[in-house]
Amino acid sequence: MRLYFNYLTMESTLHLSEKFSRLLNSSREYVETKVELEVLKGAEKVAQGMSIFASILATLAMGILILLFVGLGFAVWINEAMQSAYAGYFIVSGGLVILLFLIYLLGRKQIKKAVINNILNSIDND
Repeated sequence: MRLYFNYLTMESTLHLSEKFSRLLNSSREYVETKVELEVLKGAEKVAQGMSIFASILATLAMGILILLFVGLGFAVWINEAMQSAYAGYFIVSGGLVILLFLIYLLGRKQIKKAVINNILNSIDND
């Protein structure tokens, strides 16, 4: 009887060791998968941030080009109206400097707040 009990105890120990080994392997695989998932989530957030940055940069570049050509057209029109070769350019550039100064003083905080909120909202929507 004692021999049979020793055999069962030894078999239970081997069985328990095998279960523990499988549990350890499963836990290791779970942690590795979780780390991969977090890395992929981080990469996705970086990609979203970069796409937002690229979109803002492209919009800003288009806005600057539009402002440039509208300003040049308006300056040429003022030049012809005033029959001067330079007055229109000075008037338009002065108006743009005043507009830039007003935007800097009045809209700096609002623009910064809007951009930050836009970026945070796009990241939180995951």
